[in-house]
Amino acid sequence: MKQMPAKILSAAVYLGGSATMLGNGDITLPSLEAMSETMSGAGIAGEIDVPTSGFYSSLTVDIAWRSVDRAAIKMASTKLHSLDIRGAQQVFDMTLPGMRVEQVKVTIKGLGKTLDLGTFATNSPTDGSTSLEVTYIKIEIGEEKVLELDKLNFIFYVDGSDEMTDVRRALGMQ
Repeated sequence: MKQMPAKILSAAVYLGGSATMLGNGDITLPSLEAMSETMSGAGIAGEIDVPTSGFYSSLTVDIAWRSVDRAAIKMASTKLHSLDIRGAQQVFDMTLPGMRVEQVKVTIKGLGKTLDLGTFATNSPTDGSTSLEVTYIKIEIGEEKVLELDKLNFIFYVDGSDEMTDVRRALGMQ
């Protein structure tokens, strides 16, 4: 099927597994940057920055708040928090006479890192934010898992396979 994702129509954020939607603004998802080591020496013309599969630098998710919110303050705790971020993604499906909508679900587990309470101004949102240090992220499009990174359990699933299987086996974790 030929399709082209167009945009997120709307999104909702829930505290892990609950039916309570958080009253927030935008969510900025983390950027994944593989940890790497520079390799050089005999047989190499220069240097190669070799990424380490499944090992990623610090990941942060940022949640913007419209106002001072209990959930924002709760997530300032350095305890592990879980978020379910759900999006309705509009997709141009070239086999149909127009657009269709598919679900994008991002599951995040992380530790409270920063809390910016924002600014009090008349007739204005406070524009505060919360940041979590991400230890786990999973992305599902429709019913298909497309990415899973679990830093604490040595899991890095992408493109249909777990690239950390051999590492877990070598460490006696499997």
